[in-house]
Amino acid sequence: MIRDHEIPDPDSQVSASDMVEDITFTHGNLPEEDSDIKDFYRESTVFITGATGFLGKLCMEKLIRTCPDINKIWILIRPKKGKEVSKRFDELFDEPSFDPLKRNCPDFRSKIHMVMGDVGSPGLGLSEEDKEKLIAEVDCIFHFAATVRFDEKLKLSTHINVRGVREILRLARHMKKLRAFVHVSTAYSNCTHKVIDEKFYNPPMTGEKLINLVECLDEDMLTAITPT
Repeated sequence: MIRDHEIPDPDSQVSASDMVEDITFTHGNLPEEDSDIKDFYRESTVFITGATGFLGKLCMEKLIRTCPDINKIWILIRPKKGKEVSKRFDELFDEPSFDPLKRNCPDFRSKIHMVMGDVGSPGLGLSEEDKEKLIAEVDCIFHFAATVRFDEKLKLSTHINVRGVREILRLARHMKKLRAFVHVSTAYSNCTHKVIDEKFYNPPMTGEKLINLVECLDEDMLTAITPT
């Protein structure tokens, strides 16, 4: 219940960043229950896909804020809408969620590094040089990148949401230091079922067959079979 005196003044100038109270910066040390997480990520190098999306940004900000001893975060960025990846990288930190870090840890960006690529491309669109860097350094992966449009073209959605997972798993298999792989899937993977239980469902076809299908058929045929 909200009491009258707790209702915000509509004339007050409150920014989105003001609404994100950073307890760790205002009240000293992190809660004791966070110690295991801090220990896990100490000296760790993390690779994040989908870092420009909602979950990716929150994950990156929290890792930097709560795990000060993390070594490095690599993020995958693709060119989009005519913007170079360097421009998108700079604009990423204009988000209000990064304001507390800017005030209290102004050098936080020194731990975040960018590689150019695209989850929808073969081999994630990575250059050989960047691929070797990731293989040599990364020990934790967060795979957030996906298309969540319900009307996405079948070929594009397959390339991003199916082939993209395969490509990052192939990359992960070469990482000798890898300790954790976190894949965040869409909530609508089993939308053909009226009731969805918390279990694994057998797909109507394998991922490999779907990838082969969309790569063999032209756009007109794919559009015709998409409803089915």
